[in-house]
Amino acid sequence: MSEEEHPSLILSDTHAISILLYIGEHDGCTRTDIYTNVVRSSNATRKIDRLVSAGLLDLNVEGLRGRLWLTDVGKGVVERIREIDELMKRSETETDDD
Repeated sequence: MSEEEHPSLILSDTHAISILLYIGEHDGCTRTDIYTNVVRSSNATRKIDRLVSAGLLDLNVEGLRGRLWLTDVGKGVVERIREIDELMKRSETETDDD
């Protein structure tokens, strides 16, 4: 199974979903913000670059700093991730009530 056939496989990368959710809450953040608040890994830059290449993030360079925003596709993915979170929370609540 390849990412060309199934682009959503990029979300299986460690921290990909966390990075997207963070940027969804902090539009215009920097790679340093991601490193400090989400990933804490030397691979953070590579992970961000893959999300940019996949069309989920925009990277706009301002002087020495690059700022990150969700693309329209990225916003749609984050919205669906949040919907899945809510669905799973409701499922847990219903299971606890049984």
